[in-house]
Amino acid sequence: MHNEQATILIVDDMPKNIQLVANILRELNAYKILFAQNGKEALERVYAHPVDLILLDIMMPVMDGFEVATILKSNPLYADIPIIFLTAYTDIENIKKGFELGALDYISKPYNAPELIVRVKTHLDLKQKEHLLLMQSRQAAMGEMITMIAHQWRQPLSSISTVIGNLQLQQALGECSKEETASMLQLISDQVKYLSKTIADFGNFFKQDKEKQRMLPSELINKVMILIGKLLEDEGITLRVSLACDSTFETYPNELKHVLINLIKNAVDALIEKNPKEKHIDIACKEKDSSIVFEVSDNAGGIDASIRDRIFEPYFSTKYEKNGMGLGLYMSKTIIEKHLRGTIYGTNSHEGACFSVTLPLVF
Repeated sequence: MHNEQATILIVDDMPKNIQLVANILRELNAYKILFAQNGKEALERVYAHPVDLILLDIMMPVMDGFEVATILKSNPLYADIPIIFLTAYTDIENIKKGFELGALDYISKPYNAPELIVRVKTHLDLKQKEHLLLMQSRQAAMGEMITMIAHQWRQPLSSISTVIGNLQLQQALGECSKEETASMLQLISDQVKYLSKTIADFGNFFKQDKEKQRMLPSELINKVMILIGKLLEDEGITLRVSLACDSTFETYPNELKHVLINLIKNAVDALIEKNPKEKHIDIACKEKDSSIVFEVSDNAGGIDASIRDRIFEPYFSTKYEKNGMGLGLYMSKTIIEKHLRGTIYGTNSHEGACFSVTLPLVF
């Protein structure tokens, strides 16, 4: 997204207000302008057309601006669209509520043209930078996935190669019966099916969740282990799972899997680097009040106190020599806080690092 191509949606139930804001922005010849006169129309515009910024009136009949923001922020497909509220009422409660719903800014009526232009440009520039971070993070995630696919495929490919070699040898010696041939071909077929399923599992991981799903913590952990379990096995790392919660919870599964896999992969990297005699990663889950808490911890010594306050910063990494981009924890924090309405923080246990993710059971 570049400013000259940015699309701005203006939402106001008063046509004259829409026209006034549109005229101010059109003077720049830099933006495509869409408009809506109520909340329902606003959602239809967003669903039908990519939008880079929403200027959203609060006081509208049927569906007010707060309701529109709530709906958009609850869906990861639209949660990153920056929202600036337009309002003639600047009481502290309205402002507080707007920021709690994810608004980035307020612009008061009547509009000051230079102020409106500066605020719009500032937030579009910030979104452009966040978009770049997201693309870089996805590229890094693709690299991590390729590494995990390699671990998943190594043994099946080796088995296929061995079976084919034995089959060719026995056929050359004339010692292969129909029954033995059928058995070997079945082994090859089973391994090929496993490879196909692996690709499907990894392919599903990168699909964007369109709807929230209700699931058990055990279901989520099992799905995570399908993707990363072989890597742990190959690195000699023991996984210890403790699930003290059997309540279902509401989430976007792929978003949460992305975070947990990143936390586990970071623990793997730390264990490989520190190389303790026995390597283990603990995944725990518990219910607390109206929330579910996932914890990922390791025995790699922990986070150095000098960097503990910086671990969620973009581009901050201790793994540059290993091509670490320093975006994994930053994107994990973004996903948890912006998309899943939760919190994430990192501390040290007596053995190593411990990352805790707290999410609402329902949102």
